[in-house]
Amino acid sequence: MPKFKGRISDRGKWDENKMKEAVKNVMEGKLSVRQAADRTPESTSIARAVGFNKPQVSRFFGQLNHLQEKYKFPPSRIYNTDETGVSNVHKNDKVISIKGKKQVGKLTSAERGRNITLTFAMNVTGHFIPPLFIFPRKKMDKNGRLMIGAPPDSIATPQESGWMNGEVFFQWLQHFKQHVQPTETNPVLLILDGHASHKELAVIKYARNHHIHMLSTPPHTTHKLQPLDRTFFKPFKSAFATASSAWMRRNPAARITDYDIAALVDEAFSRAARLDIAQNGFKCTGIYPFNPEIFTDIDFFTINDDRCDARSFFQRKYGQSVLSSTFFASALH
Repeated sequence: MPKFKGRISDRGKWDENKMKEAVKNVMEGKLSVRQAADRTPESTSIARAVGFNKPQVSRFFGQLNHLQEKYKFPPSRIYNTDETGVSNVHKNDKVISIKGKKQVGKLTSAERGRNITLTFAMNVTGHFIPPLFIFPRKKMDKNGRLMIGAPPDSIATPQESGWMNGEVFFQWLQHFKQHVQPTETNPVLLILDGHASHKELAVIKYARNHHIHMLSTPPHTTHKLQPLDRTFFKPFKSAFATASSAWMRRNPAARITDYDIAALVDEAFSRAARLDIAQNGFKCTGIYPFNPEIFTDIDFFTINDDRCDARSFFQRKYGQSVLSSTFFASALH
């Protein structure tokens, strides 16, 4: 019998995410009540949970539909861009160990590392733009050692904090334009988050003059509406960790530095930049094929919603005959 924490009356105690996932799977016939098992939920901040709401998402799909009807973007001209970070101290993969052993060790480069920001972009047909590396330093090295082994046509820039800003994004947008070659008769749709660096006047003017139509996702919705977030970043980081572990084995007693990052990123990028990942990313967000109904009421179900009385919510959604007291009691205990 599946195990869930607390009872329906204990609103502040039961794990709402686990309950939603189990009930949804049972309702859709994917699992029986007995098969619905405990799962570790993905961490979601309160801001994301509240920000991802139906009016915001409907507005986004309305704007997307308007642009699509006006410019008729083919799949090859619909791109998504986003940033992520890698560190010279990688996260180790799981290992097999003797059962009952309390501590299992595996070498990493150091205990604390430096974060290098990467900007990626991909389209529906699996075209990936060579990434931008943002190194946390004042100047790039003169001999180009930082980019040895990087993915072909990648670019790099120094930024003291290591984070994206308006100047760096403008540089990336020029890089993007060179690779997609947008024209008045063949424009490009670029879907991105609402970071301040994407809204600077120079960026907007450049995009407008070069037929790049930028569409921002609503605040705190990247975990649902960004194709890169949904399907690319996780396999990329997993591949990066694997490559880093292999590097540590090949170079005993050495540590990974900024000068090794580019080659490790290239190895991970070549594994993760796949057609199926790109297509699934745009499909599961409802961007392409266009599906504004991709998210159901359950997806908008948050802990701060009045619908946190889960019994009433599912009764309204599925009817009394479907959601019997016996079923709900079984699903929650």
